[in-house]
Amino acid sequence: MKKRALISAALALIIALAGCSSNQSNSENTASSVEVNKTGLPIVKNQITLDALVCRPAHFGKWSEMKFYKDLEEKTGIKINWQEVLEPYQERINLVFASQDYPDFMFRGATDTQILTAAQTGNILALNDLINEWAPNWKKVIENDSYIKKTISMEDGKIYGLPFIRMDEADYGMRDIMFINKDWLDLLSLSVPETTEDFYAVLKAFKDAKGKELPEDAIPWVMRYNQNVGGHFDIFSSFGIIDNPNHLVVKDGKVVFTVITDEAKEAIKYLHRLYKDELIQQEFFTDDWSAFLAKINSKPSIAGVFSAYNHPFEDESVYVPMLVPRSQNVEKPLMRKQTTMIIRNNAVVFSKNKHPEATMRWLDLLAQEENSVQLLYGTFGDTIEKKDDKYVFIQDGEAKNASNYSSGNFGPAAVTEDIINKIEFTGPEAIRRKYYFDIYKDYTVPLEAMYPNVVYTQQQADLRSQYANDINNYVQEAIADFIVNGNIDARWDDYVLRIKNLGLDKLMEIYQNALDRFNAN
Repeated sequence: MKKRALISAALALIIALAGCSSNQSNSENTASSVEVNKTGLPIVKNQITLDALVCRPAHFGKWSEMKFYKDLEEKTGIKINWQEVLEPYQERINLVFASQDYPDFMFRGATDTQILTAAQTGNILALNDLINEWAPNWKKVIENDSYIKKTISMEDGKIYGLPFIRMDEADYGMRDIMFINKDWLDLLSLSVPETTEDFYAVLKAFKDAKGKELPEDAIPWVMRYNQNVGGHFDIFSSFGIIDNPNHLVVKDGKVVFTVITDEAKEAIKYLHRLYKDELIQQEFFTDDWSAFLAKINSKPSIAGVFSAYNHPFEDESVYVPMLVPRSQNVEKPLMRKQTTMIIRNNAVVFSKNKHPEATMRWLDLLAQEENSVQLLYGTFGDTIEKKDDKYVFIQDGEAKNASNYSSGNFGPAAVTEDIINKIEFTGPEAIRRKYYFDIYKDYTVPLEAMYPNVVYTQQQADLRSQYANDINNYVQEAIADFIVNGNIDARWDDYVLRIKNLGLDKLMEIYQNALDRFNAN
């Protein structure tokens, strides 16, 4: 018995010592063993290599061959071993997180749930302290804009990933522009409509002129059902409610489900009227993106009205922008905004990384103004140049694909509003800013009215998926049925009751709790 006790004690001591040795070894492996310069370049005196996993779209160049990152390697003393995942990404990303075979850092691809789960198991680093000590560029960006900070902070208030930021009001600040065929208006002696009744009359005139003054295949209003681009959502604002694919807006801090409101009901009745009178193309529900593009890009023109990000023709006189028409009870219809101006977790650092300080200094360079401009728009001398305090696109460079030189929104960058104001855009982007944005900027909804890109807890994410899928599928089918078959007043109450029976109250509670936590960050 004494022998057994002595053997057991010896074994316990060996295991304990082995554990101490293992912990010491792990500590040494995770600590930075190179000298990192706090400022200036290079970042490290002796070159180090970091493994980075990146998602690469098919039209992007290889990360290892991008001029921006090759130049960065020479300046910093940090070599990046790029591990590229081509489209589709998710299966490979899922495998990485399931196997826990992590690189040193990763650009884009991971879901909020994957980030939080890996953080809870200690596999991903919280970046708050690293940002404060080693990333003055990111620190400034985050501290200067509370919306950015709220968007990139996870449910525990910590930051586990650096974002891609493009605070561009002329881009994300307004969604589609409504275009109307000016040639057709002039031909029929009509004016750009301002009210929903004027709009109906113009579309009816376009239809009546088919095969006479207008082409036989003329389409009064080319639209796609339930689509973010070229869709039917903007007409809802004619009746006083902003709608979008998730059917959520925020009013006085409270989440509103748009498609059960009285305003939505009136918008759907108006769409039924247009569809019944054949003022919307009958393929409204089935046209895909290519079919939509073919119709709005047709020469000669066959579209009377459509919505798009930019003008499709070089000749701007064919189509002119129009404000969303107002109904009798709405004085100023507002346009949708986009909340994708900030993509969180575009760069995460894993705890296996032996050089987190050097990595953070390298990542901080991506938030430096000139670097962020090049990351988004291409490298100096190839697609863009800096002239005095402005950034000017090279005329010959317009034909070049900027994504052959830098990573665009597939990596972190910080293109803030003050930087956007220094860029002299050319081509369609310049037209959108100098012409369309001037028309629309006073008619865009405040950012706080759009439901933000919140973070859900795992339980909330699971419940949201369960309720939202059923509700949104039913809403999509029901509104399509209303538009085609009408009889909306008689069927509306049953429609709303069905949505509530599918769990709307529980879903709205999830949305509200997530919004309240977002605003508290």
